[in-house]
Amino acid sequence: TAPGGNKKKSTKAAPAKPLAASTAGDEAAAPADAAARWYRDPLTKAALKPSEPSEPGGKTEFARKKGGEALAQLAKAFRSDMQTSRSFADRFAIRVLESGTQADRVGVMTGLVRDHPLESLAHLEALVAMVTPKAKRDALTVLDAVKSLFLEHLLPPGRRLVPLDRRPFTRLAPVLARKGRDAARHVRALWYFEERLGQLLQQFLDRLDGLLRDPVDAARLRAVAAVAELAVGHRDCRSRAMASLANKLGDPSRRVCGAALHRLRLLAVKRPEMKAALVDEIERLLFRGNADSAAARGVNSGVARTHRYAVCLLCQLPLTAADTNAGGVAGRLAGIYLAFFKAAAKRQEVAGRLFAGLLTGLHRALPFCGPDKLAELSEHARLLFGLVHLAGFNVGVQCLLVLFQLVQRDPSLSDRFYRALYQRLLDIGPVAKRAMLMHLLYRSLSWDSRLPRVRAFVRRILQVATMQDSAFACASLLLIGQLEGDRPGLVTDMLSGGAAPAPADATTGTPMAAAAAAAAASYDPLSRQPEFCGAEAEPLWELPHYLSHCHPSPIVYDGDPLADFSLAKFLERFSFKNPKKAPPPGDPSARFRPRRRSSSAAGAKLAPSREELARIPDEASVAPTERHLHRYLRIVGEGRRPPDDFDSDASSVGDEEFDDFLEDFEQGLSGDAEAADFADDFGRADAERRKKSAKQSTKQKAAGQDGDDSVDDDVGESDGEDDIDMLDDEELSDLGMSSDGEDYEVSGGNREENGDVDIDAEGFAEMLEGDSADQAKAAKRAHWDRVRSDRIDRRAGPPKSRKRRETGGGGGGGGSRAKKRARTGR
Repeated sequence: TAPGGNKKKSTKAAPAKPLAASTAGDEAAAPADAAARWYRDPLTKAALKPSEPSEPGGKTEFARKKGGEALAQLAKAFRSDMQTSRSFADRFAIRVLESGTQADRVGVMTGLVRDHPLESLAHLEALVAMVTPKAKRDALTVLDAVKSLFLEHLLPPGRRLVPLDRRPFTRLAPVLARKGRDAARHVRALWYFEERLGQLLQQFLDRLDGLLRDPVDAARLRAVAAVAELAVGHRDCRSRAMASLANKLGDPSRRVCGAALHRLRLLAVKRPEMKAALVDEIERLLFRGNADSAAARGVNSGVARTHRYAVCLLCQLPLTAADTNAGGVAGRLAGIYLAFFKAAAKRQEVAGRLFAGLLTGLHRALPFCGPDKLAELSEHARLLFGLVHLAGFNVGVQCLLVLFQLVQRDPSLSDRFYRALYQRLLDIGPVAKRAMLMHLLYRSLSWDSRLPRVRAFVRRILQVATMQDSAFACASLLLIGQLEGDRPGLVTDMLSGGAAPAPADATTGTPMAAAAAAAAASYDPLSRQPEFCGAEAEPLWELPHYLSHCHPSPIVYDGDPLADFSLAKFLERFSFKNPKKAPPPGDPSARFRPRRRSSSAAGAKLAPSREELARIPDEASVAPTERHLHRYLRIVGEGRRPPDDFDSDASSVGDEEFDDFLEDFEQGLSGDAEAADFADDFGRADAERRKKSAKQSTKQKAAGQDGDDSVDDDVGESDGEDDIDMLDDEELSDLGMSSDGEDYEVSGGNREENGDVDIDAEGFAEMLEGDSADQAKAAKRAHWDRVRSDRIDRRAGPPKSRKRRETGGGGGGGGSRAKKRARTGR
């Protein structure tokens, strides 16, 4: 000891030793990071089973008291070691905690909690207390730090937090007695810390709920992201987090609603076991008493928007074969859709986006449901058939998709279904929904067993495609080709003289038999019944029209023709725009991203650049989708990059020249790339014009130079006398003055005051009396020479000041303007 009885401080402070290191057995040999992973102790996993009753209250309170005392003693020892330590990091941390800024204190406390969680429980409590709407800036600063501490360092993975009232004190008493007093103290400290950690986690979720109700959208968005990450990260947060996020589907801000919708979808993908609980939360949100009454009265648009967001979320939940059991997710989803479907049909609200979402959900959920749901939906088949004709394209096709599932279970509805689909083809909707129609056509026509009806659909598809764009025409041809491959002879039998119709007995007197007999005579394109329109009576005269139709015609194609052969995709190939990168296959959020209009064909995925495509010599080695562009580049020669100094308009081609070239190209009159050079003649004429103008400029410079001075130089940098001496006698006479510079008046008035120059009477008379175009050009040239000379005169200075300089008068002692500028420095 030092004099005075004080203990001498050691030169090197020992680090704080956690209680886990003093435990006997295998815990004493724990690695160095055991303090940061407090849950590695096997005794922390000990918990009562759900069927076992809780321990007596006295034992729980005793364990809570002893655990709190042990944890406080551990924190006090750790703080004392930091204060007496000579380490720069420890002294800096103490100074920052005492007098540092808010951000620095948050960083230091976060580091202490991360490295020493048991000893820094007070710092964790302080960090959680900062997350409050009253101090919004501090809350948003510390929000991510507290969330990362819970998810990455404090919460045990794979299990829930166990409170003290669920600990088996009686069963573990002999084990703790064998380990010794220190082991018992260590276990009580761990148990108490875990209970306090669970309480702080719930407190943190409560404070996040407060931020979710903040009036600022940015704060609510940050809180939505934090709650969603906690729900994904640990099971103790999922029930409360799902309730909070489901409630935010009714937020007044659309941004917050969309963020909550996206986070709940990711939760359903990353944690499939939570789909049932998520459906429960959404069902409670949809069937609230006040929401139902407000929606029935139609007085609250926010309620309708909440319902629309909730139905949109349910429609996008991933369904698997495990959801088909009794009481599974698919059956419950179908029940929700049918309940809203009946309510919307009762209120006659069948034209909105909510109803379209319900139809989408029914189409996805019915294949995973039993026959009871289909029987319940079949009661509303009449309404669905009516909507096919009355609603828009999107709702009509969705109704047909749902009805086709009913037809597969009940074939008696097939005639009415195909009649509605046949009528729906006359009104093709927007491009974004055509893929859904093509999918329905292929499924329904492949399932139909009546060839006359299928051939009637083939005729109508070819007729409708002539009025659509090339992408739809190509998709229609590929669809018909696929049907022909599935049923050989479906289309080929109609090419020559029409297919032989099925024999019909017309003596029965039934309306169907009479219609069949009439259909065998001629084709009626306006018939409402596709089966009896006589599609087989005439040859397939619609097909030869596509020989001159502007569309690609691949025989075998595995891509999406509606996207790959669209006008936007064609223009992107001419602009050589690189496709966007697709998300990785393992990304769970890839299914929720909007579908990009990227080509799915093998030839278009790896499309070469312009230079690479132009250098390919053999056309057979080019993909079919690139051959037209390859021919264009080889003929026109666009594969060669123009020189850097190319700034002429010679390469610009007018509409007439381009049309002439296209006609020659289509007729095969264009030869090599040099013969198709549009700018050849224009470039030659432009070069001659440039050469002539250069010669004229050289002559003017040579004629106007006096020593080293040039007319093209800045007039202000030369003397006024030099400006006058630069002109010859003829030019001076045109300006109205002699070579001595005394006569400065210009005929026709003061040109400086008038601001413009007019042609004198003699010059104008000469222009009128000229017999040839050369005389007129010469007169114009003389006029512009006089204009140019007059401008030089005006820029040289006023006439009076120039005359005073000639006589030696004027302030400044005479001299040129350049000398004055040199003296003043301007």
